Order: sequence, then C-alpha cells, then structure tokens
Amino acid sequence: RARAIYDSLNIKNVQFDTLGFLINGNGTSLGCYIQDLELCYEGVNFYDGSGGRISRGLESSYNNETYSNITDFIEFRENLKNSLQRKCTHRCALRGEAFEPGNQAEIVAKWVEANADAISYSDEALEEKLYDNRDVGVMSLLTPVEMTKWNLEILTRPTPLPGSAWVAVYSIIPQIMHYIATSNVEYVETLSKKLLMVADDAGNSLSNQDHLLVRGVYQIAAIYSRAVDGSQSFDEQLSELVDTISEALTVEAPDADSPETLAEMASTTIRNATVATEIYIYACSARYVLNKQRSPSAKAVTLAISQLRKSSLAKMSALRSLLNNHMRGSIDKNWATSTATFDVPAKFMLSKRKYIVDGVAKSCFSGWSRSVKNLVQLWEQWS
Repeated sequence: RARAIYDSLNIKNVQFDTLGFLINGNGTSLGCYIQDLELCYEGVNFYDGSGGRISRGLESSYNNETYSNITDFIEFRENLKNSLQRKCTHRCALRGEAFEPGNQAEIVAKWVEANADAISYSDEALEEKLYDNRDVGVMSLLTPVEMTKWNLEILTRPTPLPGSAWVAVYSIIPQIMHYIATSNVEYVETLSKKLLMVADDAGNSLSNQDHLLVRGVYQIAAIYSRAVDGSQSFDEQLSELVDTISEALTVEAPDADSPETLAEMASTTIRNATVATEIYIYACSARYVLNKQRSPSAKAVTLAISQLRKSSLAKMSALRSLLNNHMRGSIDKNWATSTATFDVPAKFMLSKRKYIVDGVAKSCFSGWSRSVKNLVQLWEQWS
C-alpha cells in the first residue's frame, strides 16, 4: 500500500531528491527488502544520470547564449552532488542488495566486489556540508483535512529522519562486511571501533533499531577478528551476539486487545525483528568466510548460528501466530481507544464509514503479515 501511495505521487526527476525520503529505507525497516531496493534503484539511476543531463544543460546554455542559466546549473550540480538524500539513497540500495535472492557464496561475492572506496568514511566526510533538499512540508499535504493539526510523520515514521550520522553508520557497515569478505582483519577492527564511536556520538539522531544494528555488526566484527587470530577466545562475543538477536526477536504474550500492543507492533516489534534478521544474515556471511578460510573456529561459530536459527524460527512463528490469531480483530476494536499515539487518528477513523475503517484495518494487518512472512522466508533460506 505504501508503494501504491508513493506511485500515485508520480515522482520523477529532481523529486527523487526532494520526496524520495517518503519511502526509501522504510521498506527495509519493515522486512520488505526487495521492494525497497527496486525503489532505491530508481533514485540511484536518477542521481547517476544527473551529471550528464546537467552537462548537456550547460552546453546548451553556452550555445544559446543564455548565460544567466549557467550559474544556476553549476549551483544545482553542486547541490545535487552533495545531497543528503543522494547519499541516503545509495546506502539504502547497498544495504538492500545483501537481501537479494541467492546463496551465501553469491552474497559474499557481492561484498567482495563492493566499492568500499566509494563510500569510504572519514571524520572529514562526517563534517562535509550536505544539502538537505527534502521537502518535509509535504507531510502536511498528505494528511487528511480533518487531521491537519496532527503531524502525519509521527504516524508513519517512528524513527528520526536520516542525517549525517546515519550516512556515516551506513557507510561503515558495508565497509566492514567488505573487509570481512576480503579477509582484511586490520580494517575490520579499525572500522568496527569507529562504527561504535559514531553511533555513540549520534545519540538520539539514530533510531533504536539503528543502534541495535550497530551493536550486532560490532559483535560480528569482534567474533571474526578473534576467530581469525585463533589465539583469542570469542565465546563472550558470540554469546553477546546471540543475546542481541534473541532479545530483538522476543515476542511477549501481551493482551492483544490493548491499543498499546498495536502501537508496539507498528513501531517496534516488526522493526526489531527486521534488524535481528539483518544481523543474522551478516553473521551468516562472516560464518561462510570463516568456513572458506578453513578457520579452526568456524565449527563453533557455525554451531552457535545454527542453534540461533532454530530458536529464532520458533519466535518468528510465535509472532506470526500473534498476528493471525489476535491482531486482525484487535485493530477493529481499538480505533476508539485513546492513547498517546493513536488518539487523533482514532477519532478521525471513527468519523468515517465502517467500510473505510475495515479497509484501513485490513491494510494494516496485511502489511504486518507480509513483513513477517518475508522475514520468515529469509530465516528459512539462510540455513
């Protein structure tokens, strides 16, 4: 449904830079990796082709002696080259490629081939001036008239908009995976420490799920470095990694009829499960590299990951059961319930005809169900 709404906006050309934030990355955070990747590629194609279009515009201005346009073209080129959304879109695409269909050898090969230099991280890069061209004001235009006082951003994105710290984090993570795949232990250790430092400094400008992913990748890097070294124990780091993933997949058995459960499902539960899945896939890639290197430690890592997969699949089944057995009916019941998150939209929904309410409830449930189904398939695929 999010894709359908996005498509209805008929976004094209520079709108990828001003409005792309509405959807890029949101699919990945909810387990819809491939769908999100397709959208990211549309933005990437625009950015990669913009240089040629601007150059042709400059040439045309010279030929037609419309010199007043030249300065505008040069300014536009600089603005687009250092666009915050451009960097976010490229990193969302690179992140999504880890989830494309394929076996472990093919995925690791992608990390080997990744151009780490193109997204190299440095303190100077973090302080680089980025142009934020995102039109956040459009959110109010997408809000129904009856809800104009309510910021739709609160409902649709329970995480901060990506900024320079987000760009830094999602520049370092693929570099770490690249250097794990190419067996460069020194770079893995250096970058994993830098990753932790950047995330700590970022604080609330990163979402809880971003911090969770950082912790998991840092643990994977530590396990890999120690496993390759052979002289250091990695039992503690392996246990911490298992705990990180397990805790993110924890599915309580709360009162499914409560509005708090609905809010938790929308803003936290599925997002945490998605990050846990991402960490697991990165761990599988590191395990594959260790096995390929015939590391003596590979057996212990493989055993721990296999046991983790078994327990995690059980938790994903519990999440699917919670959705199927309780959530669908609970959505209908709780539009009228006043909570900090849902008070305004609940009143808005109650003002509509029943078939509209039923349609929205069905869309919510279908979206959550599809997300969980995608995640389960990934856990089953990555054995």
